[in-house]
Amino acid sequence: MKKILFAVMAILFLQSTKAQTFLNSKDELSKHSEKVMNFLKDSEFQKAFTELQVYWPLPENEMKQLESQTIKQFNMVADRFGNIIGFDFIRDESIKDYAIKKIYVLRFEKHMIRVLFTYYKNNDGWILNGFKWDDQFDELFE
Repeated sequence: MKKILFAVMAILFLQSTKAQTFLNSKDELSKHSEKVMNFLKDSEFQKAFTELQVYWPLPENEMKQLESQTIKQFNMVADRFGNIIGFDFIRDESIKDYAIKKIYVLRFEKHMIRVLFTYYKNNDGWILNGFKWDDQFDELFE
């Protein structure tokens, strides 16, 4: 019984001491989102989600589920929208100096997808707070 209790305590300790990685500047946010977009452009979803996970404190099981759903949905999208032909940065939106949303579009032959990265700044630095993609790009028109 003592061994089981010790093992459980050791696992909890390791999980609680898992180091969170932070981005240090707005320039690093741009480099991070561009790197992910390049992976998406090349349909390298596993690499994209590995890069997202570095700065996103999302539980691993949720990250794997999101990755799996994205792969399935992108396969369906490719049948309807054609091949990926590139991506473009659209703009940043911010809340004061502690939240930034980076907006991109991933361009296909017949359509495009909006990709949103939301970063949040705490006392230690910037973390990824959300990642989303959809085909709702009407609001991007000014």
